[in-house]
Amino acid sequence: MKNTADIPELILEHLSDAVVLTDSVGRFLYVNPAAEEAFRLPKEKLLGHMPEDLIKDGIYTGSTIMKVLDSKAPSTDIVDHFSHKRLSTSIPVLDDEGNLRHVLTVSRRDDVLNRYMELLEKEADLHSKYHTISRYLSRRSDPGLIWKSMEMESMISELRLVSPTDSTICLVGESGTGKELIAHYIHEHSLRSGEAFIPVNCSAIPPELFESEFFGYSEGAFTGASRSGKYGLVRMANKGTLFLDEIGDLPLSMQTKLLRFLEEREVRAVGSSKSEKVDVRVIAATNRNLDEMLAEGTFRRDLYYRLMIFPIRIPPLRERKADIRPLADYFLDRFGRKFNRDILLEEREYELLEAYNWPGNVRELRNVMERLALLSDRGNALSFLQTALALPEGRKEAAALPEGTGAPVPSGPEKSLEAALQEYQEQYIEEMIRKYEGDLQKAADALGIHRSTLYRKRKYRLKDPL
Repeated sequence: MKNTADIPELILEHLSDAVVLTDSVGRFLYVNPAAEEAFRLPKEKLLGHMPEDLIKDGIYTGSTIMKVLDSKAPSTDIVDHFSHKRLSTSIPVLDDEGNLRHVLTVSRRDDVLNRYMELLEKEADLHSKYHTISRYLSRRSDPGLIWKSMEMESMISELRLVSPTDSTICLVGESGTGKELIAHYIHEHSLRSGEAFIPVNCSAIPPELFESEFFGYSEGAFTGASRSGKYGLVRMANKGTLFLDEIGDLPLSMQTKLLRFLEEREVRAVGSSKSEKVDVRVIAATNRNLDEMLAEGTFRRDLYYRLMIFPIRIPPLRERKADIRPLADYFLDRFGRKFNRDILLEEREYELLEAYNWPGNVRELRNVMERLALLSDRGNALSFLQTALALPEGRKEAAALPEGTGAPVPSGPEKSLEAALQEYQEQYIEEMIRKYEGDLQKAADALGIHRSTLYRKRKYRLKDPL
């Protein structure tokens, strides 16, 4: 042990990690038995040789030794020994003057490295699983359903009746009516409220990934699969609620697999030979007409009857006008606090909201209220004009309002509603600029628009005082 006098020979000879010592130019001076095993060469064929020789012979690729020779700094990397990856660390040994004397390299055994990698993958998988579950358990931050109408009261009575049971429910309603919110309500008023609520957008899962996403897969089930496998959405919802949104968008091949699960209440991970029982309450939802899909042959009749044990129709917003005011107030308060605005609506503005048809339902109302919050002048009541402009079809609906409830009709020659609203917009912008004494930035802030937008809207060519 001429060059390793400081390291007991007994430790080096029995160490499971490969240990190599080179001189200042990279010639091998010492290799322990574990290094001979890693290189698959006896030490007689290694001593005196250099890393470049081994790389040239295809014994391994990459070398932390060569990196240390170039930089005189420690180096750690994954190197490939006969297609087996090993974690290699090389450390420079310097003399008192800072000159490189030796390079000491320790390479971790393959099976040890692989075992740690597997453990890390399993820990990451478990962390992802429990993070997802806890996120779904704690994601609700709103006060729940808001309603005043008799139509919603009738539906809520049905929810109160069925929520404490384990019956399968199918929510039928137009897009934007709040199907996931109602599914949350059912879950929170069920005996499973302390367990996971797992929402799944069926239209977003490609058919080829349906089984692995829904039921998970076992270790090594297919090329590219995680070494620890995947849990699957159904097993994540075990003891809780599985919400299948957009169920009408499932292709027939996926419908068959879902039906099998609903009938047997067990899952078999892809690549596994064992089935596992699961206890899941299923709530489905769709904005499509499943009866028409049955007639067309695009939805399975047996799956239809499995899901339609207790169908609940969610009325669109246009059928429950009494809910528009409380919903508008809730969203205005929510966005007012978000944008630090004090927002009030007047009676004529409520009437405009109630006159609108709301094809996008509650989702559209929420978006309109957010736009109104952005347009509002801090500390002032919202103008009728801003409300009309915020509505996607406000110009059409305003014309249908009873006399005296809408915007004042201008005197003079008749104009189209769009031209009149454009004139009002210009007058309002001019009024705000005057209010802030020509300060365009303050006027833009008050209008809730960018200064460049204000420039584009100024068609009347006010002299810029700035």
